[in-house]
Amino acid sequence: SRSKNDFIPFFVTLILIIGGSTVFYVFTAPFLWTEIEGGQAAVVVVGLLLVFLAANLLWAATLDPGYFPKVPESADDFRKPLFRVIGINGITVKMKWCETCNFYRPPRTSHCSLCNRCVEDFDHHCPWVNNCVGKRNYKHFFLFLATLTLYIVSTFGLSLFHVIRERDNVSDAAVIGSMTICCVGFLVFIPVIGLTVFHTYLVVHKRTTNEEVTGKFLAGYNPFTQGCLRNCASTMCSRRIYSYHGYSSYKRRREEKLERRKGSESRDVELKEMRVKEARNGSTLQTPDSAAELLHSPAQDVTITVDRESPSHPITSRQSVSVTTPIPSTPSIAVISPSSASAVAMSSLPACEARELSPESIRPTFLSSYEVSI
Repeated sequence: SRSKNDFIPFFVTLILIIGGSTVFYVFTAPFLWTEIEGGQAAVVVVGLLLVFLAANLLWAATLDPGYFPKVPESADDFRKPLFRVIGINGITVKMKWCETCNFYRPPRTSHCSLCNRCVEDFDHHCPWVNNCVGKRNYKHFFLFLATLTLYIVSTFGLSLFHVIRERDNVSDAAVIGSMTICCVGFLVFIPVIGLTVFHTYLVVHKRTTNEEVTGKFLAGYNPFTQGCLRNCASTMCSRRIYSYHGYSSYKRRREEKLERRKGSESRDVELKEMRVKEARNGSTLQTPDSAAELLHSPAQDVTITVDRESPSHPITSRQSVSVTTPIPSTPSIAVISPSSASAVAMSSLPACEARELSPESIRPTFLSSYEVSI
């Protein structure tokens, strides 16, 4: 279980960032803004770095790093072998049984003793962000380190410039504030730049801190590497995967979103079941051949009215076209699915008579069905 002392490093991180930024903008920034040509741009750039730094710190500290849900214990768990072996790119990789979470850990997964959870692509548990660093938040953790390095360098350099320019007024409060920033920046710069360089090496070689410290690939080939450029792209440019917790609700929302998109964009609509209702005998036909049968009876003059409608949008337009087409002698009503209506009409009518029924003329933006009144 977590204790209150586990939050102390995270609060120290917040105090150093917020306190250092406050001192910089209270004492150093006014001098740069008013006395130095181009100082305004420097102050704005430092502000943008601060915003980007805070955003990535927030994401690294609050995102689910890739926790796997625990599996309930069963009576057969004690019979499970300790390892399972799989092959990845020709390299044998062991999957260890986790006695706490009750499943075989996937490759690169490790159990965090502080969080008491298995984490996908586990890197390490970082006390400075008060969170594990894993597959879902590693990118933000790395960007936080890189941005923090740039932020320290920029504030240290600008504050040092202020101290040098105002060296004759050392007792001034603004100069003392800049000197404080220089001292704190110098103390934290060395460990921060060291971490940034180390994680840059890990990203380039597609490794994690856990793998590097335990020496898993020191004696052989890393099966997960894809080359320098692809390693960097897969880490920094890939989309964040969904969390394993709450996946069922995520999947349901995703399916609902896809259904709404299918109803609003005809190009995404899959072929639905064709419904043809024959008023002549009151029967309901369910096959695509039923629509063709309606159009292969003796020829008559007919007026086809096309309604454009959907459950979420009222009828927006109505189009009537007079053509000569084979139809049954008894009046009928046919309801045809959107994706097949134009295809059936165009395949059954002569080209010269069906030109007004081209897909462009009858395909609306929002539709659920065509109603063809005969």
